[in-house]
Amino acid sequence: MLNRLPTTVTKLILTMLVIRLSRTGKKKQPTYRVVVQEKGRDPWGKSVDMVGHYNPRSNPKEIVFKADRIREWIAKGAKPTPTVNNLLVAAKVIDSPKVKNTVKDVRNMAKARKERSEKDEAAKKAAAEAKAAEEAKAAEEAKAAEEAKAAEEAKGAEEAKPAETETATETEPAA
Repeated sequence: MLNRLPTTVTKLILTMLVIRLSRTGKKKQPTYRVVVQEKGRDPWGKSVDMVGHYNPRSNPKEIVFKADRIREWIAKGAKPTPTVNNLLVAAKVIDSPKVKNTVKDVRNMAKARKERSEKDEAAKKAAAEAKAAEEAKAAEEAKAAEEAKAAEEAKGAEEAKPAETETATETEPAA
């Protein structure tokens, strides 16, 4: 199939293609074109194909898709962005589940970063406490071992003292 297509289309198929919204319209009155572009290209730049348009301000929202062209581009490997994917699913152009949009809000990122740093600090504190507890336990065990050793030495010394007194009493009468 690729050998029958013009070389420009063949090159586009081999690169990453994306189906995305390209904003048009006046200030504070957005309308969008649904376009097929290379992934790295500017959304307002040159597009390969315009496959529909979307007006979120009209009531009801106006969504027009060229379903056959969209299915054709998806078959060629173009991936819709999460927003476009959800619009296509709502319009029943494609059969797939809705996708959660992964665009992150700056405030949410700051909040997540703060929570992550608090968790890290709590983990470090817990690790330090665990290490201190291990060291205290090791110190107690060492102290108990020293006391046991001292007790054994004292026992050994007590057993040796009576033997010394017996040998001393035996040598005295002989003198």
